[in-house]
Amino acid sequence: DIVKRINDFFDNDNQFVFWYDAAGDFKDNFPLIAEQIDAESIDMKADEQFKTKLHLVDLEKAGQKALIYSAAAKPDLKNNFLADIIRYSKEYTADATVLLLEELGLPSNQKAFVTSYSKFFANKERINRFKTMLNNSQDVMNYETVILAALVKITSTSSVQLLKSVLMAGLED
Repeated sequence: DIVKRINDFFDNDNQFVFWYDAAGDFKDNFPLIAEQIDAESIDMKADEQFKTKLHLVDLEKAGQKALIYSAAAKPDLKNNFLADIIRYSKEYTADATVLLLEELGLPSNQKAFVTSYSKFFANKERINRFKTMLNNSQDVMNYETVILAALVKITSTSSVQLLKSVLMAGLED
């Protein structure tokens, strides 16, 4: 979804897309995203603004497009060497929590829930188990029960099954 949105930002009039990720939520995923973008991808470090600007000027002369990603907050205007290029380019932002809500199929009012269990949702395997249980269960009382079931790797959100699984694992674990 991110790749599609970024690729949509590139059009005949736009060569550059800037993505400032202040929280660094997509820092680890950027190489994978960069492979799928229909333009050059630049992973700009906080102290590489001037170097990046020179590279962008060369790309602009050649008529090439680029995605510029920074795992830092956008600098204020007086400290931003790229402000002139940003002005005639487009900026992309992505909220990892909102994207996760969409992936899980949860309503937007569950953002606080997803944020409070961010460590749980930091693992793709657990996310997949959570999604599977949500899709397979017609009667989900609360999402915390689904998290517990995903953690103990059972396919049911039944309290009895949860307790049985924990007791079967033993007290040492």
